[in-house]
Amino acid sequence: MAKVKVEIYTFKVAGAHSFPIDMLRYDQAWPRDESESGLIADKLGDFGTPPSEGVTVVTLQSIHPPTPGRWSSFLWTVTEINGHRNHEILMRGRGVLR
Repeated sequence: MAKVKVEIYTFKVAGAHSFPIDMLRYDQAWPRDESESGLIADKLGDFGTPPSEGVTVVTLQSIHPPTPGRWSSFLWTVTEINGHRNHEILMRGRGVLR
């Protein structure tokens, strides 16, 4: 049986509102480690609740690249993918960086 190599994407999301837990399903993602799970648990709540003090950054992993547009619809921002900052990601998507 042939082995299949799967790339794991590591990305960071940042937000002050409640964590959009369904995005884990949508992006087929999981917390990088137990401490990241705790950050998510601390940010669970109703979507319409006012933002808490400060921004929380959570590191996730997935076998698929994240969907920045969908994250932003929940008022969270993908700030980094595999060590590249969001600005670099946007420029690469526009064909400016290769």
